[in-house]
Amino acid sequence: MEYSDEAFYTCSDVDFGGSNTPTDPPTEPPTDPPTDPPTDEPSGTWAAGTAYTTGDTVTYNGTTYECLQPHTALAGWEPATTPALWRAV
Repeated sequence: MEYSDEAFYTCSDVDFGGSNTPTDPPTEPPTDPPTDPPTDEPSGTWAAGTAYTTGDTVTYNGTTYECLQPHTALAGWEPATTPALWRAV
């Protein structure tokens, strides 16, 4: 099979907005400075921002839960609402 050393390239300038007015460049959202990870041993009352390991136990709304997989807790990941992470004991 014979190949050519020539190549064909194309370039297109497309305006999907239908306007000739340039748009402002996107702005960077402000970022919070980094925070130090929590250093307290996970135990006692569940708290967002805490790193938990498998087997850790916490209390949340009067119920004791066991951690099923390692994770750092986030708001919205409360034990009562995340059965993939916590099991009531």
